[in-house]
Amino acid sequence: GELILDEERGMIYIKKFGENIVEISTNSLSDLNSGHGGGDSALINDLYNVFALNEEPVTTLSESLESHIIALKAEANRKSKIRKRI
Repeated sequence: GELILDEERGMIYIKKFGENIVEISTNSLSDLNSGHGGGDSALINDLYNVFALNEEPVTTLSESLESHIIALKAEANRKSKIRKRI
């Protein structure tokens, strides 16, 4: 199968072998009252819990850096239009 994101149209297309294409509007996936589908609010809540309530962070610095490096490499790969395994 295949998963396609059309950012310009705000659509996600899911193509499964032997099945019809499923179209999903990205607007239907996020809460309109919060950024990044609620991710911004979750980040602020976690920061508050760590600094104000002295709770442990949800992820370690190492885990957060690793996920950001993966995202940056994926974006560079997307822009290069050359498909590589990362």
